[in-house]
Amino acid sequence: MKFTTKSLGLKSLVKNLVKNNKSKDSINEDIKSKEGFKVDLLHKKIEEVDFKVADFNMQNKVNPIISLKESVNLSNTFVSENLYGNIPGIGAISYENFYRKIDAGNDGFSCPLDITRIFIKYENIGEVNFRNSTISNFLAHICYENYDDEIPWFYKDKEAYLDNIVIVKNVEGKVYIPEYDFDGIKSMSHGQSYQIRTKKGFHYKVSGVPYEKVEQFNDFKWEIMASRNIELEKANWYNFGIPSLTALDPVEFFKQHNEKSNVVAGVDSYGKNYYPLILLKDINGKAYLPQWSFNGVGDLKPGFYYQMRIIFYNYDNIY
Repeated sequence: MKFTTKSLGLKSLVKNLVKNNKSKDSINEDIKSKEGFKVDLLHKKIEEVDFKVADFNMQNKVNPIISLKESVNLSNTFVSENLYGNIPGIGAISYENFYRKIDAGNDGFSCPLDITRIFIKYENIGEVNFRNSTISNFLAHICYENYDDEIPWFYKDKEAYLDNIVIVKNVEGKVYIPEYDFDGIKSMSHGQSYQIRTKKGFHYKVSGVPYEKVEQFNDFKWEIMASRNIELEKANWYNFGIPSLTALDPVEFFKQHNEKSNVVAGVDSYGKNYYPLILLKDINGKAYLPQWSFNGVGDLKPGFYYQMRIIFYNYDNIY
């Protein structure tokens, strides 16, 4: 779902809201009449547009936070929506909201939004760069006990939150264990996914700036060299999550990477050709095997955990 600051006339709407004390319904009609108002019903049903205005007492400037309320079937795998915020000194910024349910027991997660530009709504914290922060801090702000909660679980009931998360692990085997206040993972990495074990699960809600559109594996710069001593033309395992808010077909997503190496990376013990992407699997062990034209994974979903055994032939899109 895409809006633009220009199409919404955000500044003029806020001025009208403050100056003329317009009702929410009146402002809603203003927005709906604006050119460029589009609603994507693929993953959600919009019930109403809700306005919240927060005053930061900065020379009487109004800081608008405009969000969309929705009716969501929690059996859906993921939901994304649009949010507007205002950063002092920068102006209106368009953010995207993302949601999925993390199941109890063994699961995994990734961040489909730019980890350097995550927007924390709680207590008007604003933008946070989680590449320079910690994964424990990230989880504290995106975990909610219930879907409708506005306060992250950590701030709502810290003891229960810490008891719920058993362990988080990255591809290197480094771990975050809340019970012992130990975070060996520390900062997050672009395009990485993480395994997590919880007692009850939680609702994963995050807002931020999306990455530039990614349609092919080679369109993105994957931050994986820190987790592996990469030797070109040799296969290795990596964790990853797609940097996209829409699901992607793995066949199409890896097509360019496979074709860039003259289609075939070698021949296996069965005499079949194999590709640079040898194997991809999800948290449940379901696999995509290009050499056998078998896809048991289905589409790659935003915010989910995946592993891949892959060969790189250059450093063009890894660092």
